[in-house]
Amino acid sequence: MTTYRTKIVKIIGVWIVLLIVFMFNYSNIAITVAAEPDSSLPDHITDLIVPDGIYAIINVASEKWMDVRYNSSVPGAHMQQYAYPSSPADGNAPYGLYRITRIEDSGRYVIRLLLNETLTFEYVGDEITTKVIPALDREVAPEDTYRIVPRGDGHYTLQQYGEESYICCGDLDASGSASGTRSYLTTTTSKTSSVSQWMLQPYQKMLKTGAYWISNDVSIPIGTNPRIMDAEGPSFAEGTVIQQWKSPNPDPIMYHPQIWIVRNIGCGYYTISHSRKFDMYMSYHNDAIRLNECMDSDVGEEYSIQWKIEGNTQSGYCITSRSDPTKSIAAPTSTANGQNLTYASAPVENNGLNLWDFNRIDEVYIMSICTSYNTSFHIDENGNEVGQHPLDFGHSWIKFENLSILEITFGSAPVDYNEHITVGGWGNQRPDQMWYNLERYFASNMTTDTYGRYISVLIRKDKLLLASNYIRQKQANDWTIIFQNNCVNFATGLWREVMGSGFENISATPEALYTAMGSYSYCIDGIVTTRGEWQGYYKDDKLHKVDSSDISNIPSSAATFPNNLIVNDPYVTKGIAEDTTLSIDLEKATDAHIELRTEIIQEKENDNHD
Repeated sequence: MTTYRTKIVKIIGVWIVLLIVFMFNYSNIAITVAAEPDSSLPDHITDLIVPDGIYAIINVASEKWMDVRYNSSVPGAHMQQYAYPSSPADGNAPYGLYRITRIEDSGRYVIRLLLNETLTFEYVGDEITTKVIPALDREVAPEDTYRIVPRGDGHYTLQQYGEESYICCGDLDASGSASGTRSYLTTTTSKTSSVSQWMLQPYQKMLKTGAYWISNDVSIPIGTNPRIMDAEGPSFAEGTVIQQWKSPNPDPIMYHPQIWIVRNIGCGYYTISHSRKFDMYMSYHNDAIRLNECMDSDVGEEYSIQWKIEGNTQSGYCITSRSDPTKSIAAPTSTANGQNLTYASAPVENNGLNLWDFNRIDEVYIMSICTSYNTSFHIDENGNEVGQHPLDFGHSWIKFENLSILEITFGSAPVDYNEHITVGGWGNQRPDQMWYNLERYFASNMTTDTYGRYISVLIRKDKLLLASNYIRQKQANDWTIIFQNNCVNFATGLWREVMGSGFENISATPEALYTAMGSYSYCIDGIVTTRGEWQGYYKDDKLHKVDSSDISNIPSSAATFPNNLIVNDPYVTKGIAEDTTLSIDLEKATDAHIELRTEIIQEKENDNHD
């Protein structure tokens, strides 16, 4: 009897210790749980590109779930495998769930613990532990992101960027803290072993970045137009009230007040910006929904323009401000046109007034004409003047963003969904011709007093074809003869080709273009660029890629371009001849990714021939 009582006391003691650890880990931690699991989602995904969403992750070999020791929401905790009685995706708790989002312009992903979305995990020796990352996905360092590569049959490998090994389970039979360190996740160099392969079970889908009109049809008679979120006026000025207006599906090119650009920015938050002036964001202040101007660099600090957009078990999405998560955007009870939207408390869920349909507009893209100029010296990382920076001195270029769900071609370069690309003429580089994405590299270390402006417009597929044909024609010609080494002529010429007119009678200087842009009411001050994975140029029907580390070594007046900097990118497979010096670019592809991508492209070609 004494021995039996002693065992009971020991068991109770262990549970008390675990409870204390659990309470300590959750002290002062706010945990946001998604509304409900989506029962319409498949058991696991098989996509080539993992869709943004919330997932439970199960190991193929052990059939146990990826988990964090003691459900810890603080950095430094060990990642382990755990035998949940049922999938974490079947419950309403954040345990065993992860938000996975793809970084634009890359094959990399951010993986966040739903227990605390400022945590990811990293390799520490042979173990995997949690660490803090920024709230905005674009600010997450590449080394804190992951490659999630399909290996067939719905299996994926998870590989921290820059590492050669893959996350795997250790002891197949171990589970949780009861197994001690045997349940810790570890790493292996094998990508074919089942211990390093995982399946992703969706818990909740996320809204894709794109162009939308946002509607609510509660109390609207069948067969009549729904309420649509509309900028009063129509206006895109600071403080413009967001109202409802009953209308048919709005045209994204002709009627901007009802078209919104929705972007996932990280931690499950989105921005919703006006489609005519992209720095005007839907915001919440004092129970009113209005437009608020915000520079791109300040988006992460402005909580009033950040929104949770989460699917509900009913039809529609609930839109909740980060400034006040106790309420959500709701349509007024009146269905009359011109009624302002409200920010109401949760009970309106019962009547559906705060459940919105996001109606995606496909085959729409953003094209921007951009310019910068200054006469200051460039300051390097040590604070020394090292001469004028290329964009400080003055440059004009075109930026393109693909909001379609399919990969398209801009000029000669492939642009995947939610990716950006820049193109501009560089007469002071060798070869002196059009370059892709060189602006994105140089913009990363500009001086702060550089003057910049840009104008962005939505375009359809017909305008995209005009732009691409123009670029391909110009890149095939000698830059010096056609453009006199002038980037402004190229950028404004492309703009007129697509838009029909604009900037005809200005001097071909970046400063003159900067001044001319100021007459456009939807012009935005600032430099519009995004970080990218590659930069290069097309020559002889091949993409010649230049490593970022070698950009600063490219001579501005060299007679020939250094051959050792020319690399054919194997990720780009369409319309490019094979190069015997081909080298695999780990920035963009793995062997499996290349094989699957090539198969898809071949299938598309076969479909076109049928």
